[in-house]
Amino acid sequence: MYRLLALSLLALSSFQCGNAGGNDCTYGEPLAIFGPEMQGVVEHQFQAEGQDGLETVKLNTGLDLELYQSGCDAITQEFRFNLKDIPDSPPEPFWVSLAVSYFIQLSNLEADPITFGQYAQVIQEVGGQVVLGQQLEVGTGFYMTIDGIETNGDGVLRVIFNSSAE
Repeated sequence: MYRLLALSLLALSSFQCGNAGGNDCTYGEPLAIFGPEMQGVVEHQFQAEGQDGLETVKLNTGLDLELYQSGCDAITQEFRFNLKDIPDSPPEPFWVSLAVSYFIQLSNLEADPITFGQYAQVIQEVGGQVVLGQQLEVGTGFYMTIDGIETNGDGVLRVIFNSSAE
């Protein structure tokens, strides 16, 4: 399964990063994964500058996502899910379960359902090994970090995929 994640991360990175800019980077400049025309997307913005991209997406389900993409020869994707009304000091399984749920929601969009579904599956498989804020190798040369930040009932779930160790 972990090999599927490595292939999946590479596929997603190739899907959204084109090298039309003529630079010497393996992955080129970031491109949007989502779009305002996708069913379920109610708000969408995308900004790219050089090797960095920021995409904000709001779904009709209430899911509020910021996706940061960066890298040249190694890629990083940071998914930030903005949360409302979460419990005080939730434990690690809470954050892992949310991550699985949110990637399943993303897999229902037209963007790249196979990849997001595989992300959900891998997170579920390694969930017991997750330590918040610590990088975990989920495939040879591919890493994931899950972190949860809670403040006064609101929070941010961060899920970061890297093609290199930090």
